[in-house]
Amino acid sequence: MNNSPSLCRSVGSMETSVYGKLGKLCEEAAQNNETVFTFHLGDTYLPPPFKSRLGELRFSSEHDPQLYEYSPTQGDAELRMLLVDKVQNQNNISIDGPENIQITCGASHGLASAVGAVCDAGDEVLLLTPYWPLIRGMVSSFGAHPIEVPFTQDMRQESFDLGELLEGYLTDKTKAIYVANPNNPDGKVLTQQELDSIGNFATKQNLWILSDEAYEHYVYDNQKHISIGSKYGDRTITAFSFSKTYAQAGIRVGYVVGPQKAIEGVQKIVTHSVYCVPRAMQYAAKEALIHGDDFIDEARHHYITARNNAYAQIEVPCVKPQGSTYLFLDLTNYLKQGQTSRDVLDLFAKERVILAPGDVFGKHFTKSVRLCYTAVLPKHLEEGIERVNDVCDKLKSSR
Repeated sequence: MNNSPSLCRSVGSMETSVYGKLGKLCEEAAQNNETVFTFHLGDTYLPPPFKSRLGELRFSSEHDPQLYEYSPTQGDAELRMLLVDKVQNQNNISIDGPENIQITCGASHGLASAVGAVCDAGDEVLLLTPYWPLIRGMVSSFGAHPIEVPFTQDMRQESFDLGELLEGYLTDKTKAIYVANPNNPDGKVLTQQELDSIGNFATKQNLWILSDEAYEHYVYDNQKHISIGSKYGDRTITAFSFSKTYAQAGIRVGYVVGPQKAIEGVQKIVTHSVYCVPRAMQYAAKEALIHGDDFIDEARHHYITARNNAYAQIEVPCVKPQGSTYLFLDLTNYLKQGQTSRDVLDLFAKERVILAPGDVFGKHFTKSVRLCYTAVLPKHLEEGIERVNDVCDKLKSSR
């Protein structure tokens, strides 16, 4: 008999990982020295900028006696000053100074802290779908309610009206809108007109905008990334990522930008969750920011090549991504009636191909999977895509 206390309801409603079973297959493959095509991870095969690598920083208490001390809770002062210049000149976001910037443990922590700063229990957050999977759980963890709004996939319809769409999901509990630009998982890059539709609606209804711009530097085909905070900065909290920009996922440094009152709220959440981001990791991020421009240009070149190769080879229908690092594949024509993508993940896994199921990006995408084309070495990409095609051919023939 289990007499242990219950967990909170919001935790009970959060998604658990779907990769436990698949992870065991990866472990078995690794033990047999087999290549595993980890397409489910939003990561890169590239190492970070040379001068930002931990081995090059030669950390020692003699070099920097403050290294093992607590960082200021808002973040390293020099890093925030450098980011003021970056945000103003690259993102065209008008801010007064470092008081408008909070350093966080990755953009994930930044977005979670932003949700906590603006949402009360019972509030609703409109999630423009397909969305980055963790945002749903973040909203739920603060007792707020995630409301899915079909977005980038529906924008291809001629009759699509974003303002009218958002109106249909508005209630007296709506507090914020979450949008990713460029989008993860489908790579949509929003135009100024599309951002204006969101910004004008948020202004009219007095809502916060939570803008996920982790892939700001990785847009292709003459697309242009525009920060919605450049025009609607009085109600926008924007999250940026060193993980995606500089291949520093393990460093766990990100930052959020917004109005001072919002950042003061975010700082409170940061203080009461991690207290501060480790100084050493902020130093690594700072070196990437100072010396990483060439890396961004080189990475963008590699990512465009990987995208073009993956898109040309894949036989499964998908929209050609304008940005980010993913193909969002539609398996509708390969599944039996009643099946979802989760029902066939193990078939891919047996071929050492791990994909992310579509329903974690929104309830309308149960027949989709996400494939990250930068998560494996270029020499493995072609073979991995070939295995995806082979499995899909078998699925189609067995329908």
